[in-house]
Amino acid sequence: MEALAILEKKIADLVERVNKLRAENGALIEENSALQKKVEHLETLSLANTQNDEHERELTKVMVDNLIRDIDAVVGQEHEQ
Repeated sequence: MEALAILEKKIADLVERVNKLRAENGALIEENSALQKKVEHLETLSLANTQNDEHERELTKVMVDNLIRDIDAVVGQEHEQ
């Protein structure tokens, strides 16, 4: 009879442990989902920033090229005089 009581206690402990693990798993699934959404949002922001940086880099390159061309034109005019 004592062996049966021990077995019942172990089974009850195991059921309690399984229930705790299920609850933890549910919480972790929710947290994982929230974190995945945050990662997707950050990836979207990062891509937008990268595209914006590339656009600004192109504009800067064009402006510098124009400035160099204007400086060359002014220097060329000074040498002709």
